[in-house]
Amino acid sequence: MSQNKEAVEKRRREILEEKLDKQIKWIYFQRGAGKHYKEIAYMSGRTVRTDYGEL
Repeated sequence: MSQNKEAVEKRRREILEEKLDKQIKWIYFQRGAGKHYKEIAYMSGRTVRTDYGEL
């Protein structure tokens, strides 16, 4: 029985992490000074940067 409780608790933590990974904390866009990029930070701490190069 305790194995099932541990598995359920583990899955609850995984679901919470997935939920935080989809919530956007902030978006930053820079254009100019030779640097063109966009950064998106998520509540889980993950940051995704997209470089656009020369526009």
